[in-house]
Amino acid sequence: MSDKALSAQQEIITGYVGQLIEELRGRSIGKKGGKKGTVDMVRWFNFTSFDILGDLAFGEPFGCLRSGIMHPWIELIFTAIKSVMDMQIIRRVPGLFPMMMAIAGMFQQSQHLQDQFMFCQKKARERLGRETTRPDFMTYILRATEEKGMTQDEIEANAQILIMAGSETTASALSVMQKLRKEIESTFQHESDITMRSTQGLEYLNAVLQESMRVYPPVPCTFPRTTPPGGATVCGRYVPGGYIVGINQLAAMTSAKNFTDPTKFVPERWLGDERYKNDCKKAYQPFSYGPRNCLGKKNETCSHTSALEFRVGVVGGVKRLAFPAEGMDDVG
Repeated sequence: MSDKALSAQQEIITGYVGQLIEELRGRSIGKKGGKKGTVDMVRWFNFTSFDILGDLAFGEPFGCLRSGIMHPWIELIFTAIKSVMDMQIIRRVPGLFPMMMAIAGMFQQSQHLQDQFMFCQKKARERLGRETTRPDFMTYILRATEEKGMTQDEIEANAQILIMAGSETTASALSVMQKLRKEIESTFQHESDITMRSTQGLEYLNAVLQESMRVYPPVPCTFPRTTPPGGATVCGRYVPGGYIVGINQLAAMTSAKNFTDPTKFVPERWLGDERYKNDCKKAYQPFSYGPRNCLGKKNETCSHTSALEFRVGVVGGVKRLAFPAEGMDDVG
């Protein structure tokens, strides 16, 4: 989807970001949900991401921000992702997958994947049967269908990918927050100035985004690729044709072979800090690499929906709220 098309969704994204901020403010001072106390930021960022993606993909949110409760289907997504990780490992051991499929737990994991797909299929069909003048992701999918003849199964599969691939969360250390707040306060005098376009040029914010996806990759698994019939040289070694190869995202991006202080959260590594000049930036591929990479990837700061949510959400939150940390591990 083009930047122009994504910009058309700005009102939707900023609307949910505003709702998130109001919910956080109300709950932190005790106006909502009972007594004053701490708020699980990761959980509320997940609420926001899925409500936005639900609205953009299916024309209606999941109602997480309104209810303060995780929608059952979203719980299924988290379980399904864990199941995919387990199955990816098990399939690499000859003879182990058939044996594990005979165990009740694996049947349950397979059922989670099936339930997740069936719900997404139902939501996609409901959206297809509903007329709307407001453009959303399905509008562009249907446009592609008219041009290229996508099947019903392909439409439903694309809707599922949009939801599962569009929800990521990040965290930052307090020292990083101070620098980020300084950049935001010096850039935006009024909340109305905060837009998807105006937030794209914030250098430190973009560095925080990149470092977040390095330390906490959205999909910390191995993206498989099949070698061509004639074979291929991978990492200096010849691999015959027809073999499945891949590099694990989390392992590559937190390896001391590729990054200095690999487990530390240091946005400065993306801003030319001398200490990190020898970092292997090519190992940073959170959205995979090649023609089958992330559908919405634009460049290394990723001008796609999740990045837009991240920028607008973080800038709006930092501008309007204070974030004293409690019960959070220091990753830096």
